[in-house]
Amino acid sequence: IQGSDNQSFVSISGTDKIVTAKDVEEALKKASSIALPQDREVIHVLTQDWIIDGQDQIKEPVGMRGAHLQLKVHLVTASSGCCRNIEESVRNAGYDVEGLALQPLASGMSTLSPQEQDLGVVLLDIGGGTTDLAIFLREGLRFTRVIAVGGTHITNDIAVGLHISREKAEEIKIRYGTSSVEYLDKDEYIEVEGVAGRGRYQVKRSTLVEIIQLRIEELFELVDLQLRSSGYKGLITAGVVLTGGCSLLPGIKEKAEEKLSLPARIGYPRVSSSEKIFNPAYATGVGLLLWGMKTRQELALKKRLDVRIKEWLKDFF
Repeated sequence: IQGSDNQSFVSISGTDKIVTAKDVEEALKKASSIALPQDREVIHVLTQDWIIDGQDQIKEPVGMRGAHLQLKVHLVTASSGCCRNIEESVRNAGYDVEGLALQPLASGMSTLSPQEQDLGVVLLDIGGGTTDLAIFLREGLRFTRVIAVGGTHITNDIAVGLHISREKAEEIKIRYGTSSVEYLDKDEYIEVEGVAGRGRYQVKRSTLVEIIQLRIEELFELVDLQLRSSGYKGLITAGVVLTGGCSLLPGIKEKAEEKLSLPARIGYPRVSSSEKIFNPAYATGVGLLLWGMKTRQELALKKRLDVRIKEWLKDFF
């Protein structure tokens, strides 16, 4: 996954100089037309800002007057091979594919409030193999990055550091793990099982947490580098939202605040707290459902408008 900004300029057509849907469509087409290698494709064209004759932060340009229309967008591109593999996996499971959605977009739809997206917020979806970073500002996606550190790396570190299997490492990470030694209420000995029948032995819980802490701190240091390079860190008013399975690690919110110098919270899907899916690990899944519903509603609305326009034209011709 790669994200980049682009923009387009079009002259507003028509003698009355009123922006029409045709002008908007032309601006979108130009903004999304970029040179890409044959093995990459655009999966999202996300509107950042409409500008008419220098006036910016326009949400809906249609109907406004002006000479020149400018559009700023954030383009998300992906490997074509990866896209086809995802689609094939879904079909092999017995389902149809209606479209692809960027993971932090889906997670953001289920966890972020409109106020956060407007004021400026960082979404960190900490998954198994990667952490997806997205910056939302003025209700638009401004910056995306994928950081190659996730919960699986913590599990592997524990397995190597304590000489145990990855399965056992995942178990003790969930049961005894925390993101920093300072968040330990007490140090105790925990029993671990060696690899291939090498017996059971005891280690201090603080030893386990020190292993986890090193990787968590590395992750937030990489995140901070990306935030600074994006140019948006000073505009992030609402703070950070942590989601994904690894966001349930005790103390991770406090560690994020310490390392990023931003207020943080854990992002739970916007569903009833009594539901089993009220869990950050399901944020992307819930977001995909919301994304699909929104896409279907928009398509249905467009079809209804097309039908009405055709009926209206029949009355005149």
